[in-house]
Amino acid sequence: MRTRLALPWSHFRVLAAMVIEGMASAHPWFFLHHRLRCWLRPDGRHWSLSRLTGAVVSFRVLDVSSLASVRTFVDEWRSTEQPLHILINNAGINSPRGARSSDGFDLIFATNFVGHFALTLLLLPVLVRSGTPDNPARIVNLASVMHHWGTTDWIRLLYSPDSTTSTYAASKLAMIYFSDELQRRLAARGVETVAVCSVNPGAVNSDIWRHLPAAVKCLADVVFRLIFLTAEQGSRCSVVAALAPLPVPDGGVGPAADGSTMACGGQGKATPVTPYLVPYRVVSTLSWLRVPLECLGPFYGPVVCEPSGLARQHAPAKQLFETCLRLCALKDPEKLFT
Repeated sequence: MRTRLALPWSHFRVLAAMVIEGMASAHPWFFLHHRLRCWLRPDGRHWSLSRLTGAVVSFRVLDVSSLASVRTFVDEWRSTEQPLHILINNAGINSPRGARSSDGFDLIFATNFVGHFALTLLLLPVLVRSGTPDNPARIVNLASVMHHWGTTDWIRLLYSPDSTTSTYAASKLAMIYFSDELQRRLAARGVETVAVCSVNPGAVNSDIWRHLPAAVKCLADVVFRLIFLTAEQGSRCSVVAALAPLPVPDGGVGPAADGSTMACGGQGKATPVTPYLVPYRVVSTLSWLRVPLECLGPFYGPVVCEPSGLARQHAPAKQLFETCLRLCALKDPEKLFT
């Protein structure tokens, strides 16, 4: 069986490379779709597809910051009549501040969230048909520990954000909201062939930091190599979320394969939310202790963790979903779920 994977990237090129390698080791056949070239240089070494021994990989152009590019990509994919088993929404940027996308949105929010929202919903009918109840298609949304500092004034964030940090944090909070709201809507329509999950790759020494000022970057490179995860470690959560039975949180209710229920705060209270995976062992529910562990704890391997309390609120998730449906001009949304 050929597993077909779509993996948008932008500044997370090194992290994406490690996800590719992890996927290739598990599946000898998959199709990959990026907005950038296929030759990378993680850790300063030349990296090429020759490392993916036995894998068949194809690349297609996709600029997730542009809704026109997203629609073109989806039209091309649909024209092939190929299935799609895994979608990993990996693309992300944290600069430049104040830049605009071709659609007039803040570039960071457009790249990190809006493009992924449109891409996922336009590909949703393909995903629904490609999965089965026993082996659902997977949608993996890349979040971040920065979601703890996210805000929910969506229109302001789209058109006039306060700062780069607040926009990046809000875009990662939006990815968790999107995961939960999409899974809720799938469940409400009785769709059991798609499972949604969000992951925090951890604090990773990747090339998302390459736009730091030169003087700062020299020091940052030294510090990051000491305390940050490697790109390979940072890719683990995405690979596990895409391929493996999801881990069970300590002392809680383990999520089903479709991510339908899990424990909140280790109290054993089942709620209709999607799994949130982190690469650290987060043992405390106290925010002042938990956030540092979720950001810079020692690498443990993918585990299910609870995001911030704000990230589990239904009202802002629903508002975000409805707002982006209008902004992306996605008509007849009911047809997307069939």
